[in-house]
Amino acid sequence: MKRNGWWDDDEVEENLRSNVRKELMQAIQIAERLEKPPINELFTDVYDQVPSNLCKQEKSLREIIKKHPEDYPSDVPL
Repeated sequence: MKRNGWWDDDEVEENLRSNVRKELMQAIQIAERLEKPPINELFTDVYDQVPSNLCKQEKSLREIIKKHPEDYPSDVPL
């Protein structure tokens, strides 16, 4: 690409980084406006039967949220 003049390290790299950063920020802003899924979907969306280790993790997460609700977003359904 360099040999054909399609890539100028400094200029193209900076433009690429800038464009990717803008796209990423837009995607984050869109995602933040979407309705949040319930906590249990973190653990049940992949498996028909949730493995025991994930059941333990979900239980642990719920206990931590109950102890420290101020540290978690209020718009996430429990």
